[in-house]
Amino acid sequence: MRIGLLLCDHIDPHIADGIGDYTELYPAVFSPAGIDLRIYEAAAGELPDSASECEGWILSGSRKSTYDDLPWISDLSEFILSAEKDRAPQMGICFGHQLIASTLGGEVAKSSAG
Repeated sequence: MRIGLLLCDHIDPHIADGIGDYTELYPAVFSPAGIDLRIYEAAAGELPDSASECEGWILSGSRKSTYDDLPWISDLSEFILSAEKDRAPQMGICFGHQLIASTLGGEVAKSSAG
């Protein structure tokens, strides 16, 4: 099985020094299960040409907000719509989940608690 990981950020370097970055953590989880993990640097503008490149998609967390006006977020939203149209499974973690939800019609707002 091939899963695509759409990286929306990297772990803060102060934290990554102790535990590693997403590019190390995700493969450590999926590789033992025999899953071929393809990593795309979505926050740097790298997206797959088609949702059919992988059998499912994971969108990582990010320190950005889904409502930030950044070109890569808009491009990733377009990919989410394409993947939804192709019925490709998608799973988001934190930011990734919020972006999937808002792209598909949900509401995401800043918390009053900050």
